[in-house]
Amino acid sequence: MIAQLTGLVASIGPDSAVIDCNGIGFGVHMPHTDLARLREGREETVFTHMALTQDALTLYGFTSTNEREVFLRLQKVSGVGPKAALALLSTCGVEGISTAVASQDVTALSKAPGVGKRMAQKIIVELTGKLDGVADVSASAPATLPDGMTTILQGLDGLGIRPDTAKDALNAVMQQHGFEVDVPSAEVATVLRETLSYIGRRQK
Repeated sequence: MIAQLTGLVASIGPDSAVIDCNGIGFGVHMPHTDLARLREGREETVFTHMALTQDALTLYGFTSTNEREVFLRLQKVSGVGPKAALALLSTCGVEGISTAVASQDVTALSKAPGVGKRMAQKIIVELTGKLDGVADVSASAPATLPDGMTTILQGLDGLGIRPDTAKDALNAVMQQHGFEVDVPSAEVATVLRETLSYIGRRQK
């Protein structure tokens, strides 16, 4: 069981990163918000879960053990697989999921791609009372988290995009959403994807 990787970030893609540990590159699927915090060429520690199926051996990674725990608990809900669990973490985050379950907020959970109202209702029913304390900040979690704009700009920098290009594109996407000061944490993953798409269109 591979529970943790510490190594250089060799590359960052839309849904995964490659962590180079002593010359061996491990492909790790991660929430978009965690990918945005990584930077190529920098040493990072990623907490992982290894899933073995008939067809593949897949690593899922997170920047905190709390995220990994929520990822595992989500999959105990009937019908929730790794893809949906990652989408929920990308969209809502650990605290957002915990709050939505506690307040029975179906709409908040349904914002995650691939998660409909029926699945959201099942998550609430099956995880009520089972996420208590998971959202608390632990020693393994980052001491401070960057705000929305900083997180997105760091992610774009890690993908090799020039700072001025990244900032101009992000400002344009923020204007489209009506975000004047910052990007809400729940919208970071969406705005990051749209900013990458915006840059791609401008470079054609």
